[in-house]
Amino acid sequence: MGQYLKAQATPTPAMGIVNIDPMRVRLKVPEKMAAWVLVGQPVQVTVEAFPDRTFSGKVWRINPSVDATTRTFDVEGLVENHGNLLKPGFFVKASIVSSKVEKVLLIPRRSLNYAYGIYKVYIVNGNKLKETEIKIGDQSGEDVEILEGAQQGDRLALAAEGQELALKDGLSIKVAKQ
Repeated sequence: MGQYLKAQATPTPAMGIVNIDPMRVRLKVPEKMAAWVLVGQPVQVTVEAFPDRTFSGKVWRINPSVDATTRTFDVEGLVENHGNLLKPGFFVKASIVSSKVEKVLLIPRRSLNYAYGIYKVYIVNGNKLKETEIKIGDQSGEDVEILEGAQQGDRLALAAEGQELALKDGLSIKVAKQ
């Protein structure tokens, strides 16, 4: 096997050399998280090819400038790849472990009702249900982050399995003792 190259003033690359252990990952991080990301922090990476595996590494370099159009900055991590499972060009989902803790409001995904591009929940208001539009954020397992529409302490109504359509705004209910 071979490749013919033209003789030119500017050389034509014939091959690339890639170091795959450790694998270098390039991440785009939102600018609002700049204070939370430091060199040496742990990085966890997943790829579609191995959905049940997590690859670990550390933040190696941080670009000091922010991209004006995307409002993100580049972070590079070095991730262990001893089995050579990660391949150059894979798209990754990454999380950078941080000491920053933000409170988030999570609700069970099964308490969401979705129709026509709108998410709603049923909040218990005395002995009636109140249909409330909400905005959701990230999803984590069976839980969903609530950005707007519900607050800490709100009690949500969950329909029995297969009875999701039984809930509606203004429905009179009897709250069971916990």
